[in-house]
Amino acid sequence: MNIRSYLERFEKQKSPNRISLNFENAIKYNMYSVYITAPDTGEQFLFEDYQNDTILAKKWSEEEEVFKDMVQLNPDDYTADSFSGIYYYKAHEAAFSNLRDITFLKVSWYQIKVNLDNWRKARQKHQYRMESHNVKQQMDVLKAVVDLYMQANSDDPIHFVSIMTKLHSSLWFYHDNRNQMKKEVELYLSAFVSNGNLSTTDRSTYKPTGTAILTLQNSFTEQRKYYETKYIQWGMLTTAIFSFIAAAMSAYGTLHH
Repeated sequence: MNIRSYLERFEKQKSPNRISLNFENAIKYNMYSVYITAPDTGEQFLFEDYQNDTILAKKWSEEEEVFKDMVQLNPDDYTADSFSGIYYYKAHEAAFSNLRDITFLKVSWYQIKVNLDNWRKARQKHQYRMESHNVKQQMDVLKAVVDLYMQANSDDPIHFVSIMTKLHSSLWFYHDNRNQMKKEVELYLSAFVSNGNLSTTDRSTYKPTGTAILTLQNSFTEQRKYYETKYIQWGMLTTAIFSFIAAAMSAYGTLHH
């Protein structure tokens, strides 16, 4: 394996010291963050540059727990297993543990999958923006808060953004009517605060009360009764239809004898 060809790639596509997670920036990424481990001593380095057949890297300081002192490394002293890191490509990232993970074919295949995924997400965003999104049932809002609270590992209240994402998925950020969608959910949350199902201190985070569980249970019971009644009515209607058909067929047979 030609390690120098990989070092040239790292030099051309090296990541900055600060990597932005902002989508507008991340969608443009095609770069590597590379760590180097000395085969004999286990010393850790952060790749900075490759010039004149020399690796420039920052050495890990155990005392300060940071990569700091710049050193020069000889490529001949390292193997394919000495290199690891993260490949950032168009708002995606893939970890690699050696150079065999980032061969030309593997990187090309990964890029194809990322591009297809980004294309699919772009279509989803477009379709989502073309549709109207409203809360179908008021209890969906209360259930969203309760579900998020029960799933959390802490007793902290649930942020409004998390509630919106639970109800409308993360695509609500890109919808043209997101402000209207936010207002609708805010009104429902305010109503649940007023009737004691939720508590809030700043109108941006919400926490369910014990009353919320009872409200959801009562709502579930009422829905079940409603569907049971609908099922019974449908059964009675079906029975009446079949009875009518049977009577009609019997009358038809009688007339033709």
